[in-house]
Parts: sequence; structure tokens; C-alpha cells
Amino acid sequence: MLNHNNTIKMRNTSGSDSLKHIKKLLEEQHGEEVFNKAMKVAEIERDILDSLTLYRKQHKMTQKQLAEKIDTRPQQVSKYERAEQTPSLSAILKICEALGLELSLKSKENNEVIFHS
Repeated sequence: MLNHNNTIKMRNTSGSDSLKHIKKLLEEQHGEEVFNKAMKVAEIERDILDSLTLYRKQHKMTQKQLAEKIDTRPQQVSKYERAEQTPSLSAILKICEALGLELSLKSKENNEVIFHS
């Protein structure tokens, strides 16, 4: 259910039951469109983190080594990689820098780079 701060309070449910519960709550409060947008954002977040995790592993960097480079604990890196916690944009930028990657945003319209880290 949504509380007074528009956040979702979860019952003690798991897996697909949790998603069904969230979908039902969002549909009741805001309609299916809001749920679909929220799911799309979660999907993008997951894709980015999966890509960063794969790159880290391909380059034989441990979670501990990455954590040291971004000034956090290995447990925090693990939480990001297991989708237990979503990193902030600044944390994502730190991870990219530590892995030797750049983050860019391009216009769909003309492929113009509008942001480059």
C-alpha cells in the first residue's frame, strides 16, 4: 500500500507475489501506465548493472578491488550486483571510472552525444 509519502509498504511476500502485489497497488492508485513505466526504469537499471558486473568479471576484477577503487565496502558492491540496492548516479559514475568506462547519453533523434562522463 502507498503511505503518506507515496512509497510502497510491502507485506511479507516473496518473488512473483511481491511483483503482483506492487502491480495491483500501482494500478489501483495510478493505473497500468505508471506500473509499466516503473518496470521499464527497473529494467534499464538492471541492464546497466548487469553490464557493469559482466565487464568487471571479464576484466578479472574482484568485488573487493572495485570496492576499494570506489571507496566503499565489498558488501555494497555485492548488493548492487544482486539488485538488493540501486546505486545512485554518482555511484554508477564512480564504478564506470574505476572500470575505465565512460557513460554517455545520445539523442535518439540524431545520435548526438548530449552527455559524456
